[in-house]
Amino acid sequence: VSSKAKIDRIRSYGAELVVTGERYADALAESEKWAAESGAMQIHAYDQEGALLGQGTVGMELEEQEPLDTLLVAVGGGGLIGGIAAWYAGKVRIIGVEPALAPTLSRALEAGKPVDSPAGGIAADSLAPKQVGQLMFPIAQKHVEKVVLVEDDAIRASQQDLWNRLRLVTEPGGAAAFAALLSRSYVPTKSERVGVLVCGGNTTAVDFSRLPLLTDPACGACTRGSALPGLPSATGTGRRRPGRLPRARGGRGRGAGRSRSPRARSRRRRPAAPR
Repeated sequence: VSSKAKIDRIRSYGAELVVTGERYADALAESEKWAAESGAMQIHAYDQEGALLGQGTVGMELEEQEPLDTLLVAVGGGGLIGGIAAWYAGKVRIIGVEPALAPTLSRALEAGKPVDSPAGGIAADSLAPKQVGQLMFPIAQKHVEKVVLVEDDAIRASQQDLWNRLRLVTEPGGAAAFAALLSRSYVPTKSERVGVLVCGGNTTAVDFSRLPLLTDPACGACTRGSALPGLPSATGTGRRRPGRLPRARGGRGRGAGRSRSPRARSRRRRPAAPR
């Protein structure tokens, strides 16, 4: 279920990546087996003290930036929400957000311990282990006020809205917390200061490789045309001359695509002599 963007990024760092199993739990079991056989150091995605401490620094940064009443955090294995909840330690209301098709923390809180849960939905590559972590669970019991569930359609709408309004490109798991607000699964009070943690951009929803690139080896100039829907087509030269900006064609309005050198602008805007 891992996204192509995530797989490609890991391999681009030079890692030897083995893709196996249908869900995260399958891959985790295989990695634990390989670590035991090879003696390799195992780095858990969420159920390890270092993971909780590292992800808890997000809470520290948020506290330094903005006073909040409530913080919405997406939940998969629980490392992120566990670390943040441990940092705030009750000073802020922590609300977990899970896909309805992967309610790991919800089921755990109902059972009083981590239990196997469904692991499906569009956010399965990041928010769908079988169980939440053993280390984070007592933290969640103490410091996570509640967990709300969001449908896949709400997550898709959240991804679209984050792009349309803020130009944020998010994977489904990264958009889940905002989906809780958008779908009104969580409704804040009028004066409540709510923070939403948007995390995870492993997606090819915006792919700049689709833009055509033409190069002229004779002069080193290049042009790139817009291939994204809804954007006007434009071209521009990448050739640079001293004191001049690249000139673009395809703009609108008088003087579109023109540039002037700093020397020319200084001649036009020379101040008058003192009186």
